[in-house]
Amino acid sequence: MKIFAHIPQGSLSRWNRRQRKKLRLGEFQELGFTLKLHFAPPLDDASADQFWEAILSHIESLGLSAGLGGRLPMAELEGFVSAAGRGSVTPDQQAQVLAWCRAQPQVESAQVGELADVWHGWAQA
Repeated sequence: MKIFAHIPQGSLSRWNRRQRKKLRLGEFQELGFTLKLHFAPPLDDASADQFWEAILSHIESLGLSAGLGGRLPMAELEGFVSAAGRGSVTPDQQAQVLAWCRAQPQVESAQVGELADVWHGWAQA
């Protein structure tokens, strides 16, 4: 996976440490992942509220934050999960989110994307 496909090779070395930190590149890169859930049957308003509270509580308990979206009746939920504050999501945290989602009875299927750069080009991931 080319995280910096849009940045020419060798250009990281032209930036000093302060610049790489400000741009969140190199050793300061932050990673997150996409999350996509399918529900069967679709969740009504009350069920969706309960699920929102539960998934956000679980994600926050892992030190993560999420931007998730779906429409009622909720047949699908998708979004992006990243670290709360600075830092990257670990593969272990990613696996914990996926395992929790798959353990929920209302979730028919759950998928996560590869860890991708949060600040530069994650939409292509």
